[in-house]
Amino acid sequence: MLKYIQADCGSGKTHSLIEMTKRSSDNFIIVQSTLQLIEQTTKELGAIANVITSTNHSNVINATIEFLMAPTHRVLVLSEKAFLGISDLSLLKDWKIFLDDVVNFHAYNVINTEKKYEVENELFRDFEEVSSQYLTAKPVIEFSDDLVKQMSNSFDFVGSYDHFVMNSSFFDKIGKAGNVDVYSNDCKQLTTLAWVNIAKYKDLDVTFMSNLFEETLIYKGNKDLFEKVDLEGLRKRVRPVRERLKVYYFSEKRRLTRSFRDSQGDKLQAVYDYINTTVKEPYFYTTNTSTGKVLNGVHIKPVSRGMNSFQDYSTCIWLASMKPSPVEAKQLELMFDITGEEITYAREYENLYQFCNRSSLRKYESTEQVVVYVFDKDQAQFLSDDIKYIDVGIDTDVVKFVPLTINEAKRKRLYRTLKKNLPEDEFLGWLSSNTNNDLSEREREHFSTQYYKRM
Repeated sequence: MLKYIQADCGSGKTHSLIEMTKRSSDNFIIVQSTLQLIEQTTKELGAIANVITSTNHSNVINATIEFLMAPTHRVLVLSEKAFLGISDLSLLKDWKIFLDDVVNFHAYNVINTEKKYEVENELFRDFEEVSSQYLTAKPVIEFSDDLVKQMSNSFDFVGSYDHFVMNSSFFDKIGKAGNVDVYSNDCKQLTTLAWVNIAKYKDLDVTFMSNLFEETLIYKGNKDLFEKVDLEGLRKRVRPVRERLKVYYFSEKRRLTRSFRDSQGDKLQAVYDYINTTVKEPYFYTTNTSTGKVLNGVHIKPVSRGMNSFQDYSTCIWLASMKPSPVEAKQLELMFDITGEEITYAREYENLYQFCNRSSLRKYESTEQVVVYVFDKDQAQFLSDDIKYIDVGIDTDVVKFVPLTINEAKRKRLYRTLKKNLPEDEFLGWLSSNTNNDLSEREREHFSTQYYKRM
């Protein structure tokens, strides 16, 4: 059985693991997700530990395998990429393995290419149909042809995962030229969901550590493989997080999505203007990468696990969305019976919680109030019961639901574009172009939904 430790952010999971490792005479592998954490952990472990990262090795996977074949230390600290690259699991049988806040074992990729034959016959194998829309496959990891090997670099995620789901329409054929298949040009976009077969680790001594592990996708998709264990020496809060947070939000009825960001820039600007004018306390904030620096505070990335440099801040602002695309949600539901809401919780809400815990919430002995600004009511209610709505005009044109009707001109415009089978980036660019200035937000969402249904 795989084991897991579930404990709050800042409770001292990593510190307790380091102390346990020092006291023990066993061999340990500690896997962490950020270079900052890896360097910090290695420093605290001292001479008993070896570290393998991209800063000291040109090929972390090869370096890891070489170390495991002839260990020089009883503790190895490495990245998740290096760990997932270990294909010979027999090298791990004498090690206690701890995955510290490493919970993302799937990847979603969109690739635009016309090299259909090479994808089907050189880069993947063992295709199986799982539905009328999707295929599964396994990656080819060794190549005798240098050109094909070079092409495989476009699929740099392949070596870390065991299984894949791809849209079958990418491989549609219209006939043969001699003995060679002729592929349709209707779909030139390959959408790929890749994941690690977690069950392959079940006979090893593997323990996962994270906050709310039972809400992660890896747990929800593999509950029967896990058992809960405890870790000694963890800290306890003087006051629960929900009681320390005061949360302000800007929308009662809208959720922050990519579609909203792309089509409602003026409404988001109203939020930025309010914050830049009103919030005077030092704060750190985050937005989606494409948004850039829009506020006066210190900008950090939405995924901020392991950062300790903001624990003297008592104000933070989260204006990011990390919801899955319709295609990714459909693929995860198909393979793991995981819903879109569960993905949102595991990805957006968990990262939101981690983000807030970069603040003075890390001080467990403190009762100081921490002020958080988020976009919508769902995000606010996830964090606290002490929430307050700030009206900057986002909800002013939200009306009672009525069935959507689209006029013939708009319907034809959509149909003509869908027939072109545009890559995702081109379609979204077209959707936000001047051509579609006459679309309402609901019509934009409908156009987007119809596009993803055809993928």
